[in-house]
Amino acid sequence: MANKFKYTSFVRDAIKRIDKGKVAKLRKAGSYMKRRLRKKLNKKQQGGDASAPGDSPGKRSGTLRKGVASFIDARNATAFIGTRAPAHHAHLLEFGTQARYQKRTGRYTGVQAPRPFFLPTFMEEEEEVIKIMRETWA
Repeated sequence: MANKFKYTSFVRDAIKRIDKGKVAKLRKAGSYMKRRLRKKLNKKQQGGDASAPGDSPGKRSGTLRKGVASFIDARNATAFIGTRAPAHHAHLLEFGTQARYQKRTGRYTGVQAPRPFFLPTFMEEEEEVIKIMRETWA
């Protein structure tokens, strides 16, 4: 008499569920960071003056705030949080500039002191993001 056992493995299903859980956590963490960055950039400057060097930039036109975005690469289970159009000037505010010549306009532009907003926000919110990533999923 032959044994009639059928072996079924659910390992692939389990791995898929784990990967979906990772992506869900990345989405939640990316969305959280995007909200925190936008909130930090939503402060209006009093009197229309520029923010002080070392402070995060204030809201003038809103393009920097609108340009903050998060993208999730589900295949590699990675998150990208950064800026896109219309915030083409984000790196100039974050790191500052030196005196430079602009070929397009033919004029010299002065020094811009750094007004970091990205790195300080990430440092402030690091514990919360870790907490989000450590939550269990169903």
